[in-house]
Amino acid sequence: MEEMARFLKDLKAPVTPVTLGSGELKRQYVPLDIDVSPFDNSNSKKEGVSRAGKQHCQKGTPEFLRQALTFARAITSLPLLVHMDGGNDSQDNLQVCLDPKVKADFIIKRNLRKETPEAWLAIAVDNIIALYHDHGTSEQFHSEIKNDLDLERLPSGKFATNDLVLHLGIFAYNILRLLGQFSLPLKEVPLRNKKAQRRRLRTVIQNLITIASRLVRHARQVKLRFGQHSPWYPAFRQLYRALA
Repeated sequence: MEEMARFLKDLKAPVTPVTLGSGELKRQYVPLDIDVSPFDNSNSKKEGVSRAGKQHCQKGTPEFLRQALTFARAITSLPLLVHMDGGNDSQDNLQVCLDPKVKADFIIKRNLRKETPEAWLAIAVDNIIALYHDHGTSEQFHSEIKNDLDLERLPSGKFATNDLVLHLGIFAYNILRLLGQFSLPLKEVPLRNKKAQRRRLRTVIQNLITIASRLVRHARQVKLRFGQHSPWYPAFRQLYRALA
């Protein structure tokens, strides 16, 4: 995570907050969605697993949460808002969020035990729903990692190899996500949709990574030559100049 945080900070990746309230009560948060995402490796012989199916999703979460908040602080100075499901309704997580070193506001789906809703719902219901609304969207990003990057089933029987593959996959994911976000406002993009807020990884791979070109070596130089009527070349050129 440290390398990812440094990468995003160095590129000055845009961080879009959510807004709550208006006027003097207006506040902005950067959502930090944390959830468990299982990988299907059934009917395969893999060396070890990071989390057995019988283990509770809370195992190891406080340590991971502290790390995530620390690196998120390195990327943005805006207030952080942690989103977690009911399986992570734990005092340990609350203590991490309240720690002054990594302090963050939080919305954690409550597992009702002895207390009544009136005892813990101090914020207006509509505000809670508005802030928690996009938590489900994070699962769409999990889906892109597994499907668009083909990481649903890890390739090796060795745990260390699969760990490396997954880390490299997340690194590639962040690069592709940035390319997609940087390409959204470009006027050179074919069939540009002004209302689009993100570009799916599959689209980025298809149009910007596997773009048709030819590698040419001439006069001790290496160049990419594109077709005369390549529709995505102007966008590719803009991104290359911006990020090179």
